[in-house]
Amino acid sequence: MTKAIKALVAAEFVRNESYAPTTEEIQQLIVVHDGDIRAVINSLQFLCYLPLETRESYRAAARKLEEDKYVDSELK
Repeated sequence: MTKAIKALVAAEFVRNESYAPTTEEIQQLIVVHDGDIRAVINSLQFLCYLPLETRESYRAAARKLEEDKYVDSELK
């Protein structure tokens, strides 16, 4: 799926006013959205217009949510 998303990014999202996502960001979106390609594409549309600094803060928040989910599942 990562390869397909990268091809989509190359064809559609890389413009002067947008910011191409990194491979790590693409993989994180796939994990966060449980492989739902429609949800990944919707997130990419938003993500590609955010400057790198802003995206990094969102990625940090997403990592924290994933860690919290893991801890919660371990406690059950």
